[in-house]
Amino acid sequence: AETGYDLAQFPPAAVAAFAVGGQGQLGLPFASFPSFMYYRPSLFEEAGLELPPTTYGGKYMLNGAEVDWSWETIREIGMLLTVDSAGKNATEAGFNPNKIVQYGTGLRNPVGITFYPGTDDLYVVVNERDGEGDELVPDYLTRVDKGAFYGWPYAYLGQHEEPSLKGKRPDLVARAIVPDVLFRSHSAPLGFAFYTGDKFPQWKNNLFIATMAPRIGRKVIRLVLNETPEGWRVQNEEWLLTELGGVRFRDVKQGPDGALYAMSDGREPNGDKIYRIAPK
Repeated sequence: AETGYDLAQFPPAAVAAFAVGGQGQLGLPFASFPSFMYYRPSLFEEAGLELPPTTYGGKYMLNGAEVDWSWETIREIGMLLTVDSAGKNATEAGFNPNKIVQYGTGLRNPVGITFYPGTDDLYVVVNERDGEGDELVPDYLTRVDKGAFYGWPYAYLGQHEEPSLKGKRPDLVARAIVPDVLFRSHSAPLGFAFYTGDKFPQWKNNLFIATMAPRIGRKVIRLVLNETPEGWRVQNEEWLLTELGGVRFRDVKQGPDGALYAMSDGREPNGDKIYRIAPK
């Protein structure tokens, strides 16, 4: 039915995503978040699988048939890529799920994920759980170590047991490790990037993280990290773009020109823009 609601305030493509042929406009593009899938092409090639489609609505060849790129297809591919110590994948008879290697379990919501350039070291920023109090649980950045368990949902900050799940999995609580770099709880760190360019040599190998939570001021954080036997530790920290008055930053990336760029959303003044970042 006609409601008179003004859809012009939203991008046309976002409005169209919620329109269904023959049924009309079934939703509004409020708080819509894009989803990403990171993968290694070499794993697909080794398993004889096609790479994922690169266009919206693209089809995929799986087991000799053309199928939709859907969660069911992704699940099937995941099973084909999951191999036990005997070389059997998860679709084959005799596959042993207890004989596989898992990376980075117990990560609640790794909204930012990237490999350190030129290495196989995987890094994530995680938005942790709510409901434990104003200062719990800290969000964090960590390098994902092979076979490590980071707590979710049975523990946090190492072996601090989740009260609502007390006694459920003491074996996992005992394995939980403390992440490398902690942020104030509910900081909402999102996209991040290691700077590897030559345009700003004083920033070489520094880490830049976009944040969107009002309680820490909404900014891009620059971190100088130092590796210690106990993990990565912050040697120096700088807050960037604070003069914009509370813009919600979604992501930060290094451009092909060697500069850094931060993306904001459109909810605040000065939002819905891409900002170029340079040293002061």
